[in-house]
Amino acid sequence: MRSFSAQDAVREMQDGEGIYVVPNFLSEEVRQGLIDVTDQYQPDRFGTVRRLLDKTSYFDPILLHADILETCRLLFGPSFRLGSLDTKILEPRRPDDEAFELRPHVDFPSYDMVGSVEGDANAFYGIPMALKVFIPLSDLTYDSGATAYIPGSQKWHRDPEKNAGEFETRMERGEASRLMVPGGSLAMWSGPLWHADLDNLSDSRRYLTHICMVSGLSARPQVFSQMYPQEYFERAHPKIAELLGAHDLIPAVDPNVLNAA
Repeated sequence: MRSFSAQDAVREMQDGEGIYVVPNFLSEEVRQGLIDVTDQYQPDRFGTVRRLLDKTSYFDPILLHADILETCRLLFGPSFRLGSLDTKILEPRRPDDEAFELRPHVDFPSYDMVGSVEGDANAFYGIPMALKVFIPLSDLTYDSGATAYIPGSQKWHRDPEKNAGEFETRMERGEASRLMVPGGSLAMWSGPLWHADLDNLSDSRRYLTHICMVSGLSARPQVFSQMYPQEYFERAHPKIAELLGAHDLIPAVDPNVLNAA
């Protein structure tokens, strides 16, 4: 896997266009291996395949990549966890499919932290809370629906879902960029960057791996620590077990207290 500068990544994500890209980040073996593993499982109704960590070791070098971990450290300090990991499959459009719906958004947890007015935010305003590690396993082109984003929108601290039509208007004005990269590339962003997946008009499936790293302030260790069987944690790399919150203390509530209330 290719190396990169964590300092440059953070600078571009915070003060630049908002997305930092490393072309051809994965080797061809790992890229194809992740596709092959994904194809072994049935996606949910959203086209997403989840709970893949215990199905393959291909994710391990990504989660343990020194530059990704350093980027997390620069953003969050020493405390951060894995918030989510999945691969989404988007099938080619068929003539009888429903009309495609563009859904511009910002990622978790930013959508809980920004409002419709610039600067309108909660107590965590401006604090890095999440890092999206986005790895398209397929080539992203105009035909396959390369992700559209508004450069610099991570500085606005506004939610496009609360500003109906603004994303589309900015696209029409030519203000949007498209993330067109070869399969196996890495793209990262942090903060409320406006972006949207576009329709797959190619003749091939589109595979997109989404990894979300989160600050310890927003981590929910019980989610992952209870998602995978204990035998997985026994063989997992200690750092990955830590990222999954396997050793975090989870507050327990006495059911008798709840019943008494």
